[in-house]
Amino acid sequence: MTGITILLILLVSIQIWFLYSALNNALTENFNIALGTFIGSTILFIAAAWLLRYLPEPRKAADKK
Repeated sequence: MTGITILLILLVSIQIWFLYSALNNALTENFNIALGTFIGSTILFIAAAWLLRYLPEPRKAADKK
């Protein structure tokens, strides 16, 4: 579980880096790199969504009476 969490944090960090790169290149009218980072970020999003399936279910609280 710890490995999956660390991998998810890494994927989201790379996506933030891609967002920064895409915005910088879009502002300088270099749309080819912006398109490439968009495609890469989409692939990372799909990988992160797929990894979320392998996290365990949250613990259920015991009924308190």
